[in-house]
Amino acid sequence: MVTDRTTGAARLKALRKSRGLSLAETARALLAVAERSGRTLLPSVAGLQRSVARWEAPSPVRPDERHQLLLAHLYARTPTGALSLGAGSDFAELLDALANLGESEDQLARLRTLVLRSATERGGGLLMLLSPAAQVGIAAALADPRRLDADALRALETLVADVNAAIGSVPFVRLQLLLAPGCRRLPSAAHRPCAG
Repeated sequence: MVTDRTTGAARLKALRKSRGLSLAETARALLAVAERSGRTLLPSVAGLQRSVARWEAPSPVRPDERHQLLLAHLYARTPTGALSLGAGSDFAELLDALANLGESEDQLARLRTLVLRSATERGGGLLMLLSPAAQVGIAAALADPRRLDADALRALETLVADVNAAIGSVPFVRLQLLLAPGCRRLPSAAHRPCAG
């Protein structure tokens, strides 16, 4: 994997700024994530703020696995609190930034699995696995199956591939509970020709 640490640092910084967070606010947000998840205590806000600055520096230091997990949980949720793990989400952007910083594909897959497992334990729905744009299309199709179109079907195919990739790392019953509500509502729409 080709890495570009400067690009990774810039992407982390852009991600933080896209949420309107200062270094100190990011540190406080990470501490709050740690507290909610029962993780071991982190350093003070000032110490964590210095760590965030080092991750974004021109010669960056890659966050360790503990901090990566906290960042993953922070960016897996939208600013409004909804889970979003699909392409185009802040979570996907975080994984790309970490890849640029030189993180292994295995570790990135572990992060995704841990966040997905946590989300399914808390009853996260299937929309969280889709890109923000696809979430809108699928939500519309769930509300009215006649609105299912080719883009929504492609998003569902991607969703199924993501779920298949999680088999073995996330208990099957959780994956089934993740998918069942939406899958029960779409069959009638799947039998008609798609618009678009």
